[in-house]
Amino acid sequence: MVSPVIENEIVKAVVVSDVSSQRTDGLIGTTLMRSLGIVMATVVLIVLLLLNHFRFVQYAMLFRRMKEVDQLKNDFLSVATHELRAPMTVIKGSIENLEDGITGTVDEKGRHVLKVIYGETERLNNLVTDLLNVSRLEQGRITYTFETVDLRETSQNIVDEFTAKAQQKGLTITYQQPPTPELISADKGRIIEVLTNLVDNAVKYSQKGSVIVTHKSTANQVVLSVRDTGIGMAAPDRERLFSRFYRIQNDDTKGIPGTGLGLWIIKQYIEAMRGTISVDSMVGVGTEFEVQFPRLKPGPEKP
Repeated sequence: MVSPVIENEIVKAVVVSDVSSQRTDGLIGTTLMRSLGIVMATVVLIVLLLLNHFRFVQYAMLFRRMKEVDQLKNDFLSVATHELRAPMTVIKGSIENLEDGITGTVDEKGRHVLKVIYGETERLNNLVTDLLNVSRLEQGRITYTFETVDLRETSQNIVDEFTAKAQQKGLTITYQQPPTPELISADKGRIIEVLTNLVDNAVKYSQKGSVIVTHKSTANQVVLSVRDTGIGMAAPDRERLFSRFYRIQNDDTKGIPGTGLGLWIIKQYIEAMRGTISVDSMVGVGTEFEVQFPRLKPGPEKP
């Protein structure tokens, strides 16, 4: 193609251009292919986003369903444990009446049977109590009333309570009381549950030797220790000891009753009261539990 360049009616120059339709078609084709590629990539991206969205929706529905099932489980546990407590209380009361001779005379053989029944009823009662506490903890329905607690008085009472049981097994149980008050801010009822569990375990898992309850203090901490000379445990067992329903299974523990919930429950109590719990143990040597709480210094300050 020839195009003149005219200025003042005078042809100054001539422009010659050569346009190739084949080249133009090539450029158009390339542009179309690129556009098509972008469109396809966009479609794929949208499809992936939609699939991901549907997956999130499914996860959300599954999570909601799991929460509903978990709530149903907790509701069932609450109702079942409450309903079981009433007949067990009646059974225990009836056994005590029989042992006291209120409902008739019972010979020695009958007393032995009543003792077994009472022990199994108490075991069932402990299981029900543990299940109820687990349900309450999971639902956040455990309340704590903080007050100033002197661990000396509480520890001495628990040790006195377990003295007869320890002596029946040939164990010595002692409380090494510190000379000064060991004050913490805590729920006294929960502290009693913590100490009862630890001392009870120490007595149950010791066949000989002793159980010793002690305290030691630092500038900011009060450390409660429950040490025994029992069967002890290996490192893998220590790592899982505070898990729900975990119990050490071997020949030494085969005949010892328990739910595997007690240590998990008291760990929740301790942490809710700003404390920590740890365990040190060696197979055949014994076990020591240490519970640490922030120290409350004597004085006018209130918890």
